[in-house]
Amino acid sequence: PIVASLPAIGGTDGFDIAQAAVAGNLTNMNVIIGGSGTDTFTGVSADNTWTFSSDDAGILQTSLGGSPMLAFSAFETITGASGIDNFTFPDGFNGSIQELGGNNIFNFTGALGSSAFITGGNDNDTFVFAGAGGASDGFINGVGGTDVFEFNGGVYDVNSVPNSIENIVINTGGVANLNVDLSLDNLSIFDTGQLGGTGNTTVGTAFIISSGAVNNIINSSGTLLLGGGSLNQIIVGAGGDLTFTGGGTLQNDSNLDLSGALPGSAFRIDNTVAFDNNGLLTVDVGQMNVQSNFSNDGAIVLTNAGQFSGSGASFINSSTGTLSGNGTFFAPNNLTNNGVIAPGLSIGTLTVFGGDVVFNTGSRLEIEVTSGLSSDQFNVTGTAFLNTGAILDVIAFGGYAGNAGDSFTSVLSAGTGIAGTSGNFDTLLQPGAFSVNPVYGANALDLNVLNAAVNT
Repeated sequence: PIVASLPAIGGTDGFDIAQAAVAGNLTNMNVIIGGSGTDTFTGVSADNTWTFSSDDAGILQTSLGGSPMLAFSAFETITGASGIDNFTFPDGFNGSIQELGGNNIFNFTGALGSSAFITGGNDNDTFVFAGAGGASDGFINGVGGTDVFEFNGGVYDVNSVPNSIENIVINTGGVANLNVDLSLDNLSIFDTGQLGGTGNTTVGTAFIISSGAVNNIINSSGTLLLGGGSLNQIIVGAGGDLTFTGGGTLQNDSNLDLSGALPGSAFRIDNTVAFDNNGLLTVDVGQMNVQSNFSNDGAIVLTNAGQFSGSGASFINSSTGTLSGNGTFFAPNNLTNNGVIAPGLSIGTLTVFGGDVVFNTGSRLEIEVTSGLSSDQFNVTGTAFLNTGAILDVIAFGGYAGNAGDSFTSVLSAGTGIAGTSGNFDTLLQPGAFSVNPVYGANALDLNVLNAAVNT
């Protein structure tokens, strides 16, 4: 093979390597052409910009001698030098790049072919995906240093496992579908960036989402911070499990959406991970299981018989928290309500299974009633403790104006009884257009309509 080493270039001369062997330095060159064999082109020890037009051809511009430009072609391997090399590749690039050192940048404007072989240097390298997008099927090795995949535009499907990539950053307009298993130090998603794919992504230090979206399986042993972003979790296959473990914090300040989970799947937060919900958490047909102590400061909505399990030593719905929807909350160690419990998404049923529910002062149960003697229902398999200062808020739904004599049965039911320091709701908020009378039994609460609205 012919190796061309360029310590300095310039001038306007052309040179065809196929016509002569090369030894020593090449100077005053404008064009250089490889031979028929497997040729290697080594850049100068300076800052170089390589713009490829095909797998083995392009333009090299260096920082030496007024930044001369050299056209090269027919080189199967390009080797960077010790300076900063900036590479830009066309769509479908299948060439070979071997970097020696420096903090280098690799720019992909489209797909990366399956025959591509790209290795970074021993310093910090950045691999930038922007432009048309496409499949990234080639081999990428960050080698030494702290290396980054940065997605700035286009939809990229990463189908080949890269080596020594420590961080991934997804910026505005970037979409990274990771279809391979990756282990990272840091994963950051900003603005409209999106993470998807079928691979398992393990994040060791920090997982930050700032108004981006995630549609990927994440195993985080660090901190997952949702700051204005959304986690639209997709668990592959019915019955599949996803577990956050290894310490750290899962913090939702915006929108944690598990509505992509399949029936029978589970999203688990084990007892080594703290879960802080300050935003909106939606659980659809699957199950979310929080095994650590949990206090809900935001809103949890169950849809389509979704399930939420607070199996830690304590499960508290704080004064700013809301539990609502159609589904089941599992609370083997009891549920303490200091906020709002609102069954249904309109009219529906919410169940607490496995333990007791305690309504403390200022806490509220919202029950909607409508025509056809239909109402929300809140079912507790244990005991419903109604302590002093608890509130029952009765709301007319769907234009229901009340009919005297209507009775809504078991709006609250408790398998082992209704008890508490008060034993009833001290404050009753009436619907307004009509009034109801609460009737407490040993295990259930009914609502009887006393008078209908008066038409004038």
